[in-house]
Order: sequence, then C-alpha cells, then structure tokens
Amino acid sequence: MIKVKGNQRKLLSDIKQTAAKGTAAGHWQESERSRGREVHRTLDLFAASAEARARWPGALGN
Repeated sequence: MIKVKGNQRKLLSDIKQTAAKGTAAGHWQESERSRGREVHRTLDLFAASAEARARWPGALGN
C-alpha cells in the first residue's frame, strides 16, 4: 500500500486508470472516534497492471 500525493501526477494517473478498469482485489475499512471527531477510512486494493509494474518497479501484480 502506498499513499500518493498530487505532485506525483503520472503515478496518480496510472493508479486511477487501474482502478477505473478493474475490480478491487480487496477492501479495507475502519472507523475511529478521537477527541470528539469521527474518522472513516476506506481502502480498495488493486493489482498493478503489467504496464504499471514496468514503469513503477516494486508494484505488485496479479
């Protein structure tokens, strides 16, 4: 899992394309309440395409 910032435009674009084309391989969700604030986090996991793995070494595929 990686967090991608907006200044990584090409990587972020590749991730968005992968998510738009495929079905999530996994899903994770958590909620937390702290100091009067409620936070919900959701994560969908996608396998990296062959193209993405070639461009971004270390990305996990199928």
